[in-house]
Amino acid sequence: MSENSSRKRMVRADIDDVAVCVVPAARCCSPLRNDPLSFCGAIAAWLRPLGGGADPSFICDAHRLEGDLPLPVGRVFRRVRVTAEIFLSGVSQDSAIAQTEAIQVLERAVGELGGYLDLKRVWSSRVRAGLPPGAAPADQVGGDTY
Repeated sequence: MSENSSRKRMVRADIDDVAVCVVPAARCCSPLRNDPLSFCGAIAAWLRPLGGGADPSFICDAHRLEGDLPLPVGRVFRRVRVTAEIFLSGVSQDSAIAQTEAIQVLERAVGELGGYLDLKRVWSSRVRAGLPPGAAPADQVGGDTY
Protein backbone atom coordinates (compact mmCIF):
# COMPACT_ATOMS: atom_id res chain seq x y z
CA MET A 1 0.00 0.00 0.00
CA SER A 2 1.44 3.37 -0.98
CA GLU A 3 1.85 6.24 1.48
CA ASN A 4 -0.71 8.29 -0.50
CA SER A 5 -3.43 5.61 -0.35
CA SER A 6 -2.68 5.05 3.34
CA ARG A 7 -3.08 8.79 4.00
CA LYS A 8 -6.31 8.80 1.96
CA ARG A 9 -7.72 5.95 4.07
CA MET A 10 -6.86 7.84 7.28
CA VAL A 11 -8.66 10.94 6.05
CA ARG A 12 -11.72 8.93 5.04
CA ALA A 13 -11.80 7.23 8.43
CA ASP A 14 -11.73 10.66 10.11
CA ILE A 15 -14.60 11.88 7.93
CA ASP A 16 -16.92 9.09 9.09
CA ASP A 17 -17.09 10.70 12.55
CA VAL A 18 -17.77 14.23 11.32
CA ALA A 19 -21.37 15.39 10.93
CA VAL A 20 -22.58 18.85 10.01
CA CYS A 21 -26.01 20.39 10.43
CA VAL A 22 -25.84 22.86 7.53
CA VAL A 23 -25.94 20.57 4.52
CA PRO A 24 -26.22 22.40 1.20
CA ALA A 25 -27.78 20.52 -1.69
CA ALA A 26 -25.40 18.33 -3.69
CA ARG A 27 -24.55 19.84 -7.09
CA CYS A 28 -23.90 18.09 -10.39
CA CYS A 29 -20.25 17.80 -11.38
CA SER A 30 -20.89 16.84 -15.00
CA PRO A 31 -18.50 18.90 -17.19
CA LEU A 32 -20.10 21.31 -19.69
CA ARG A 33 -17.22 22.33 -21.99
CA ASN A 34 -13.54 21.70 -22.50
CA ASP A 35 -12.91 23.99 -19.55
CA PRO A 36 -11.76 22.11 -16.42
CA LEU A 37 -13.82 24.47 -14.19
CA SER A 38 -17.08 24.45 -16.14
CA PHE A 39 -19.63 22.18 -14.47
CA CYS A 40 -23.41 21.73 -14.68
CA GLY A 41 -23.94 22.75 -11.03
CA ALA A 42 -27.65 21.82 -11.00
CA ILE A 43 -29.10 20.18 -7.89
CA ALA A 44 -27.94 16.55 -7.86
CA ALA A 45 -30.03 13.55 -6.82
CA TRP A 46 -27.68 10.77 -7.96
CA LEU A 47 -24.29 9.36 -7.09
CA ARG A 48 -21.99 8.00 -9.79
CA PRO A 49 -19.52 5.44 -8.43
CA LEU A 50 -16.06 5.80 -9.96
CA GLY A 51 -13.49 3.06 -10.19
CA GLY A 52 -10.00 2.96 -8.77
CA GLY A 53 -10.91 4.20 -5.29
CA ALA A 54 -11.87 7.67 -6.55
CA ASP A 55 -14.62 9.54 -4.74
CA PRO A 56 -18.03 9.17 -6.42
CA SER A 57 -19.53 12.08 -8.37
CA PHE A 58 -22.83 13.85 -7.70
CA ILE A 59 -25.07 13.88 -10.79
CA CYS A 60 -28.34 15.69 -11.65
CA ASP A 61 -31.37 14.14 -13.38
CA ALA A 62 -30.33 15.54 -16.78
CA HIS A 63 -26.90 13.86 -16.67
CA ARG A 64 -27.98 10.60 -15.02
CA LEU A 65 -26.74 7.35 -16.58
CA GLU A 66 -27.71 3.74 -16.00
CA GLY A 67 -25.86 2.55 -12.92
CA ASP A 68 -26.05 5.86 -11.05
CA LEU A 69 -27.38 5.41 -7.52
CA PRO A 70 -29.74 7.59 -5.43
CA LEU A 71 -27.85 9.97 -3.11
CA PRO A 72 -27.52 8.29 0.28
CA VAL A 73 -28.42 9.98 3.55
CA GLY A 74 -25.28 10.90 5.45
CA ARG A 75 -23.17 11.20 2.31
CA VAL A 76 -19.67 12.62 2.52
CA PHE A 77 -19.26 15.82 0.56
CA ARG A 78 -17.05 18.89 0.38
CA ARG A 79 -18.80 21.90 1.89
CA VAL A 80 -17.39 25.16 0.52
CA ARG A 81 -17.54 28.27 2.66
CA VAL A 82 -16.99 31.66 0.97
CA THR A 83 -16.46 34.85 2.95
CA ALA A 84 -17.13 37.99 0.94
CA GLU A 85 -18.52 41.50 1.13
CA ILE A 86 -21.43 42.03 -1.24
CA PHE A 87 -22.57 45.54 -2.14
CA LEU A 88 -26.10 46.13 -3.43
CA SER A 89 -27.92 49.34 -4.10
CA GLY A 90 -30.82 49.67 -1.69
CA VAL A 91 -34.35 49.66 -3.07
CA SER A 92 -35.28 52.32 -0.51
CA GLN A 93 -33.65 55.15 1.44
CA ASP A 94 -35.14 53.55 4.58
CA SER A 95 -32.37 51.34 6.03
CA ALA A 96 -34.67 48.63 7.42
CA ILE A 97 -36.50 48.21 4.13
CA ALA A 98 -33.31 48.31 2.03
CA GLN A 99 -31.46 45.84 4.26
CA THR A 100 -34.38 43.40 4.58
CA GLU A 101 -34.94 43.34 0.82
CA ALA A 102 -31.20 42.84 0.15
CA ILE A 103 -31.13 39.84 2.53
CA GLN A 104 -34.14 38.32 0.78
CA VAL A 105 -32.48 38.76 -2.64
CA LEU A 106 -29.28 37.06 -1.44
CA GLU A 107 -31.17 34.21 0.26
CA ARG A 108 -33.08 33.56 -2.97
CA ALA A 109 -29.95 33.67 -5.14
CA VAL A 110 -27.91 31.41 -2.87
CA GLY A 111 -30.87 29.03 -2.43
CA GLU A 112 -31.26 28.67 -6.19
CA LEU A 113 -27.65 27.42 -6.24
CA GLY A 114 -28.46 24.86 -3.55
CA GLY A 115 -26.59 26.84 -0.91
CA TYR A 116 -27.40 28.23 2.50
CA LEU A 117 -26.83 31.87 3.48
CA ASP A 118 -25.34 32.07 6.98
CA LEU A 119 -25.90 35.78 7.58
CA LYS A 120 -23.55 37.38 10.11
CA ARG A 121 -24.46 41.05 9.84
CA VAL A 122 -25.90 43.60 7.49
CA TRP A 123 -25.58 47.35 7.45
CA SER A 124 -26.04 50.17 5.02
CA SER A 125 -25.06 53.77 4.58
CA ARG A 126 -26.15 56.64 2.39
CA VAL A 127 -23.43 57.32 -0.16
CA ARG A 128 -23.00 59.45 -3.25
CA ALA A 129 -22.19 57.79 -6.57
CA GLY A 130 -18.85 58.94 -7.94
CA LEU A 131 -18.22 59.86 -11.54
CA PRO A 132 -16.87 57.17 -13.85
CA PRO A 133 -13.10 57.36 -14.35
CA GLY A 134 -12.23 60.13 -16.81
CA ALA A 135 -15.69 61.76 -16.77
CA ALA A 136 -16.00 65.48 -16.14
CA PRO A 137 -18.81 66.78 -13.86
CA ALA A 138 -20.56 68.27 -16.93
CA ASP A 139 -20.97 64.72 -18.29
CA GLN A 140 -23.24 63.76 -15.39
CA VAL A 141 -26.82 63.25 -16.54
CA GLY A 142 -29.74 64.16 -14.24
CA GLY A 143 -30.43 62.42 -10.94
CA ASP A 144 -30.98 63.64 -7.42
CA THR A 145 -28.11 65.37 -5.66
CA TYR A 146 -29.37 65.15 -2.07
